Amino acid sequence: MPGSQIPNIMWSDSNYIVLELPKRLKQAITRSGLMKERPKVSNRHGLMEFGILQCLEKYGERRNRSTTLISRKGSSLIQLTNFELSGSYESQHLLKLKNDLSNGLKATNLSVIMSDPNFLIACWVRIRSNKGGLTSAFDGSIDGIQKLWFIETAGIMRNGGYKFKVARRKYIPKPNSNKLCPLTMPSPKDKIVQEGMRFLLEIIFEPLFKDSSYGWRPKRGCLTALNDIRMKCKGCTWYIEGNIDQQFLTMNHNILIKIIKTKVDDQAFIDLLYKYMKVGYGENIKQATPMKVGVIQGGILSPILANIYMHPFDEWVENYLIPNFNKGNKRAKNPEYFKKYYEFGLKKVKDKSIRSILDIDSN
Repeated sequence: MPGSQIPNIMWSDSNYIVLELPKRLKQAITRSGLMKERPKVSNRHGLMEFGILQCLEKYGERRNRSTTLISRKGSSLIQLTNFELSGSYESQHLLKLKNDLSNGLKATNLSVIMSDPNFLIACWVRIRSNKGGLTSAFDGSIDGIQKLWFIETAGIMRNGGYKFKVARRKYIPKPNSNKLCPLTMPSPKDKIVQEGMRFLLEIIFEPLFKDSSYGWRPKRGCLTALNDIRMKCKGCTWYIEGNIDQQFLTMNHNILIKIIKTKVDDQAFIDLLYKYMKVGYGENIKQATPMKVGVIQGGILSPILANIYMHPFDEWVENYLIPNFNKGNKRAKNPEYFKKYYEFGLKKVKDKSIRSILDIDSN
C-alpha cells in the first residue's frame, strides 16, 4: 500500500517507500526559480521534473534511478501502436487475397479489406508524411483527422455509399516550355482511400508488369533504367524515342476496367474505381467539370492505373515488335580490326576508334 516500507534485499540495506503514481504530464516541469531553495526541497522538485516519483531511498530521499513517462504529442489526433506506426496491415482477408493470387484465382475480397478501419489507418500513416500531404484542397489538409472518421468511412464503404469529392485544379508552368501543365489536388481524405486502392492493385498487378517497365514502380526509376540500358544494351545501334501525349487525360475508362476485371472479381471495388474516374475537378467547387475520359493527374491512384493501362502495350512490344525486328544472335567481326591485329602481331589493337565488331550489321 502507499506509505509502507519495503526492505531492499537485493541491492543494499536501505528500505524503499511505496508511493502513488502521479498523473502523466505532457511536458517537463521547469526548474526555474528553484536554485535558491534548500537542497532537500530542490531535490524533491527535481524528482518531480518528469512527473513521477520512484525509488526514493529512506535516508535523504535522494533519487536512485528515474523513469520517464511523458505523453508524446504528435501531429495527429490518433494514438497508434508501434505496428500501426509503420503503416503495416495484416488480416485474414489480406492473407486470403495473397493466397488466391498465388493460386491463379481472381481477387474477390478487395471491398472487404477497404471497409476495415485499421486498413484505412495504415493507409493514412503511409501518406501522412508525403511531400504535399499538407497541401489544402477544398476541404482542408490531411492533418488532424479524428479516429471516428476512419470508423464512419469504413461503415459507409461497407454499404457501398462512399463518394469522392471534387478535386481542386491548378495550372503550373511546364518545365522547359512556356505552356501550363494542369495539376489536380484531390481531397486529403480521398487520398487515404486512394492509397488503399493503390495498395491492393499493386499487390495484384505488380508481379505481372514487365521488367522493362520503370515508371511509377517501387524501387524503380530513371537511375535504374539508365543502369540497365548501360548493362544490357551495349550492342544497340538505334533506339525509338516516344512520348504518350496526355497519357492521364486520354485513358478510356471502359478499356481500363476491362483490363482490371481480368484479375478482379469484386463489383463493389469496380464501382469505387468508376467513382474515382468520374469525379470532377475545377478551380472552383461550384464549377466542377466531370471526367468522361481520363483520370486525375495528381492523384495517388492514377500512376498505378496508367501502368495497368499500358501493360498490354508493353506485352505487344516484347512479344511482337522485338522478335519481328531482331536479326541474328551476334554481330559480324570487323575485318579492319583483325587486319591490323595480324599484320603487326599485337595482342590488342591500340587504336580505340576501331572496334572488333561491326557497328552497323544488316544481318
